[in-house]
Amino acid sequence: MAATSWFRRNQKKLLGILVVFLMVIWGIGPAAEYIIPKPAVGEILGRKITQDRFSDTATRWARIFFREAKEPVAQLVWRQMALFAQAEKMGIVITKDELAQEIRNFFPVDPRIFEDEEGFKIMLGNVFHLTEPQFEQTIKEYLLARKLQYLLKSSVKVTGNEAFQRYIKENEKIKIKYAAIKARDFISRVEIKEDEIKSFYDKYCENYPDAEEGIWGYKEPEKVKIEYIIARSDVIEKQINISDEKMQEYYEEKKGPYV
Repeated sequence: MAATSWFRRNQKKLLGILVVFLMVIWGIGPAAEYIIPKPAVGEILGRKITQDRFSDTATRWARIFFREAKEPVAQLVWRQMALFAQAEKMGIVITKDELAQEIRNFFPVDPRIFEDEEGFKIMLGNVFHLTEPQFEQTIKEYLLARKLQYLLKSSVKVTGNEAFQRYIKENEKIKIKYAAIKARDFISRVEIKEDEIKSFYDKYCENYPDAEEGIWGYKEPEKVKIEYIIARSDVIEKQINISDEKMQEYYEEKKGPYV
């Protein structure tokens, strides 16, 4: 009785262990990843976007519309996903006739190609590496995004006055006439009093002048004036003529250091 009571109390735990055991034996273990939700890579209008969904959308759009895109494909795909998600939220729909017509417009070829369903599927696989449902889903998303953009553009109205004001702003020009006048031409007409000169000097006498900054000043940094002559010794030697007597006299006078 005690064993039976213990099994009743732990029935759920035992069933759980048994299920895991059977999953391992039957090879169902890898399928558990579909049960555990994967982290989202983004969110559009409050709806989380999984990596699988984004990869599927990016692959389909890249193979049809973004083969030669200069912008990053991921950025373009996010933009389109936001557009057709907003279109769906606003209730915009694409009818079967609209979808079929857009697909026909997409292939400007002999219309009889659409009569051969198998041939059409093979062509989609060869050209875009997509199945027919994948291709139709992408075209539908494209139409949703296009309809939303059309509604947004058509809802914005610009009055004639607004357009004219914009034109004026972009094409406004200013005409300026000027004459170049040299200050030295008017120096002789300027009269300055001695006290004005002294006042101006006292105001700026301690400043170092800086023409670029427009700063007046009369203070100069310390300077050293050096004068020197460069001469070649061989040239000078040729111009000196010393006799033996002079050399003897010089020696007699200075012979102390040499003895």
